[in-house]
Amino acid sequence: KNHEINMIQDQLGQEKIQHEHALESLKIDFTEKGQQMVKQNNELTKLLKEKDKQIDQSKEQSKHNNNNLFKGYQNNCNIYLIFLVLAIIWSLYNAIPVRWYTYSGDYYHHNKQYDKAIEYYKKALSIFKTNHKEIALLYNHLGNSYYYNNQYDKAIEHYEKTLKIRLDIFGINHSDVANSYYNLGNSYYYNNQYDKAIEHHEKALKITLDIFGTNHSDVANSYHGLGTIEHHEK
Repeated sequence: KNHEINMIQDQLGQEKIQHEHALESLKIDFTEKGQQMVKQNNELTKLLKEKDKQIDQSKEQSKHNNNNLFKGYQNNCNIYLIFLVLAIIWSLYNAIPVRWYTYSGDYYHHNKQYDKAIEYYKKALSIFKTNHKEIALLYNHLGNSYYYNNQYDKAIEHYEKTLKIRLDIFGINHSDVANSYYNLGNSYYYNNQYDKAIEHHEKALKITLDIFGTNHSDVANSYHGLGTIEHHEK
């Protein structure tokens, strides 16, 4: 029996030692887990602080960008206004000599000084850089001065330029286009190119009839031009 008691005591002692080791292991494990949790909590806190800092920086950057955007908008508006003013000044700067040269050309043409009229119309024309109806009108003025100066080849050249621009701007069915055909018809007639004269007077007549009907002075002029050619050929 003493032997059995000793065995039981030894077994109990070993179990006690095992329990103590288990408790010690639990303490160590709990301590490590706790330390890990504390570490994770610290890292999370640090991460949240960094996120807050980034959010504040983003807000500040957004505010800065908005200010820059507004300043940029103001600068663009100012630049636009400057260019607008410069464009107005430039247009006035060009318009004044153009008008003066044109009026001078009209004056000399009216007084039958066609060479001087041509000189001033050319000066006015040299200022323009793009095709529009003002240039067409100047070409027409030049054509008129050459026509009355008996320079029919030159008149035809400038009436053709007038016609091209007017066709581009107005299309075929327009009174200014009809006027160009009429002027060309007269110029070809006096240049002894009768077939071309008839062709252009007929084009002028068709357009004026479509626009005005039969009872209009432009229609009468086209009929007169055609009648003059027919009478000459007889």
